[in-house]
Amino acid sequence: DFSLSYIVLFVLELALLLALSVGLGVSANLLYRSGVLRREIATRRVLGARRKDIVHMFLLESAGSIAIGLIAGSILAAILSWLLGASVSGSSVLIGAVAILCCGALGGWLAARYASTISFRESGLYRGAPDKRGDV
Repeated sequence: DFSLSYIVLFVLELALLLALSVGLGVSANLLYRSGVLRREIATRRVLGARRKDIVHMFLLESAGSIAIGLIAGSILAAILSWLLGASVSGSSVLIGAVAILCCGALGGWLAARYASTISFRESGLYRGAPDKRGDV
């Protein structure tokens, strides 16, 4: 049916926009957090934390917020589908959750990579002091 193909195309475009907005939201949140935690990140770097340790810290934080959002959204979707009498397949929920998780993880990884480049000098803690890895 011709109108059904348009509906499917519209739903796919909407799902893509939602997944991209999740990735952007997670990335923006982590970029904000990296600015707030600038001194903590610099202190961790001085104490010997590697960039991958900082990335790992931010990815765990973003994974936690994404998981909470997925659980809350799944519960809300189940309640709404029960109230409206609609049936939602488990595979579509799983595919949507995986897509949101992947986009959120990508956005979180990009922001975490940026946060891991903060040097001790940029943190504003001590002017002119090099960090342990020699970055000034």
